[in-house]
Amino acid sequence: LFNGKTVQVYLNSDLPKNAEMVTVLGGIQNVMKFLGMDIELSDEYPKSGDALILSTFEPDDDVQALIKKFDLEFDGSTVNIPGFGDVGQSGNTFIVLNTTSKGNQVGLFAEDLNGITFLLGIIQSGDLSSCLTQDYIAVCSTGYSETDLSSSDFDFGFGDETATEVPVE
Repeated sequence: LFNGKTVQVYLNSDLPKNAEMVTVLGGIQNVMKFLGMDIELSDEYPKSGDALILSTFEPDDDVQALIKKFDLEFDGSTVNIPGFGDVGQSGNTFIVLNTTSKGNQVGLFAEDLNGITFLLGIIQSGDLSSCLTQDYIAVCSTGYSETDLSSSDFDFGFGDETATEVPVE
């Protein structure tokens, strides 16, 4: 996947650099160490060398260049992928592989950090069998979508009754 000893990691501008991201980046570092590589965090979009690009479905201008190479079109709640058509963003993630003589770029696209973490697991395992692949694009389902997890879909039969305190003996 990567040819060099160092992989640059670039975060799309809308990804937070919070505790959850530190956990994600630590996971990337562990995977790369296992593969005999180091990571280098990059504030600027990598122009050459091996790179891992992490992005939501709202890519910044630099990540747009990578998307254009694959003719991907992000349109509200869907992504238009040549050969697949419109694929819903919710519950799906995307991997693109851009191979050049200057290095390989792997782009991971997801709705949120949970989706990116999911994709890192796929990258770590090297198993794309659960993904729909075509050329250098993979569409992988997370198995759930935000709309699937709406609290209004769950009725536990409690209604609006107030709880009764039960004495503990």
